[in-house]
Amino acid sequence: MKVRALALLRRPTVRQTIPDTQVKLERIEYNMDGIPMKQKDIKNLIEFATKLLVARCLPGDIRSLFYPDVNHNFHIVVKPDGRAAVLVADVDYPTQSGVSGAMGLLKDPNNVPNLSREIQRLQDPSEADKFIKLQKEIDEVKMIMVENIDKILERGEKIDDLVAQSEELDTAAKSFYKGSKKMKGCC
Repeated sequence: MKVRALALLRRPTVRQTIPDTQVKLERIEYNMDGIPMKQKDIKNLIEFATKLLVARCLPGDIRSLFYPDVNHNFHIVVKPDGRAAVLVADVDYPTQSGVSGAMGLLKDPNNVPNLSREIQRLQDPSEADKFIKLQKEIDEVKMIMVENIDKILERGEKIDDLVAQSEELDTAAKSFYKGSKKMKGCC
């Protein structure tokens, strides 16, 4: 699962689709790790697709679209004021995390995030989506609880073994006591 690009754009606030030439790409950051060739072509295609898809979205839209030419999903958020963010990720990246990551880029209109730092942070989907992070923490707690229950059951078995041994010792002690009384009585 990789985030390949983050982009911040601006489009007119008209409530209709517009030509992609009216969409202004303000900032874009790429992650081309693991792509050995044609990086420039891929970057150009991502930039073109990003502008085209934002032009097709209306202000206030939130969409996740599969773009087959680059075999990636484009998670798009367009605010009513025309600000837009796009997170481009491979198809294995969770949709909810992609949308949450794009929304996070537009959180503060007065503060533009550092896209290179954000693209690294968002490589882990749980960093983008608090629900995934919470689910991950719940799963970890469940694993710990299962381990604790297993340990308690093991201790219970050991206690059962100790109880059985103590009962055997008690029986042996009683028979030894009876035997020693008989020996004492005969001499």
